[in-house]
Amino acid sequence: MSNTARDSSALPSREGGNGFLPYGRQLIEDDDIAAVAEALRGDYPTTGPLTERFERMLARTVGARETVACSNGTSALYMATRALGLGAGHTVIVPAITFVATAKA
Repeated sequence: MSNTARDSSALPSREGGNGFLPYGRQLIEDDDIAAVAEALRGDYPTTGPLTERFERMLARTVGARETVACSNGTSALYMATRALGLGAGHTVIVPAITFVATAKA
């Protein structure tokens, strides 16, 4: 990975500059890229042994009995509402400043 991608000085500053506030700063290392490539080259890029291993490791890390990997945040929120039994007639409060998908779920 290039030094520019890891160097926070390459990002516009909050003070001065163009006033851009970065959404997030990711650190993607070579082993992360290798793990994604391994999944993409395998027979089950979105399910199967790698997903199951990830779910077990995540459950151990957070102390949960079980976990379920989701393809995105919207899917995760939808699954959470279903698991809680939310539906018509329930009131759910969401942040005022958020993505529309937060409320859609």
